[in-house]
Amino acid sequence: MQPNQPNPDYSFLNNAPTQAGPSKRKRIMIVAGGAAVLLIIIFIGIFVLFGGGDSSSTSLNIAQKHTELIRVSELGQKTARGQAAKNIATTTNLTLLSSQAQINAIASKDQKVATKLLKAGQDAKTDTTLTEAEQRSQFDEVFIDLLVGEIKEYQIELKKAYESSNSKKNKETYSTLYDNLNKIVSATELSQ
Repeated sequence: MQPNQPNPDYSFLNNAPTQAGPSKRKRIMIVAGGAAVLLIIIFIGIFVLFGGGDSSSTSLNIAQKHTELIRVSELGQKTARGQAAKNIATTTNLTLLSSQAQINAIASKDQKVATKLLKAGQDAKTDTTLTEAEQRSQFDEVFIDLLVGEIKEYQIELKKAYESSNSKKNKETYSTLYDNLNKIVSATELSQ
């Protein structure tokens, strides 16, 4: 250093101005938001990879309708007088019973499916309609029309379940059942 020169002031190094950055609260919110987004991405990834089968409401609805159709077909087997009504009742009943375990297994993957829950799908109007038809001696005609109508409604639900399912096995079950029920409806409509 030269003797008469003033000492340079380096204090600015220690007293650097503070930058106006995010507060601690904002940083925590940013980190929490990032973590939430990451969790959502992970959840979606797991769902896509392991793909779930069917939605629990769809599979339960299918199982309930299946159970109700079995019940209605059994009513027809017991009460029908003519051969045509007995045939459709028996064929429908056997078709549905043969796939009942598979349908219930699909529904049971998402939730415990108790018999009481399956019976919750019963339609009291069906019983009233059939009882009144029996009292008027028109059971067979009313039963056939009612059963065919319910099978067609069930087929619509099977088709929706097929289209929304990610499971190849479930799709096969829905498709096979749909086709078998379609044969029953076609044969019944041809004979009328």
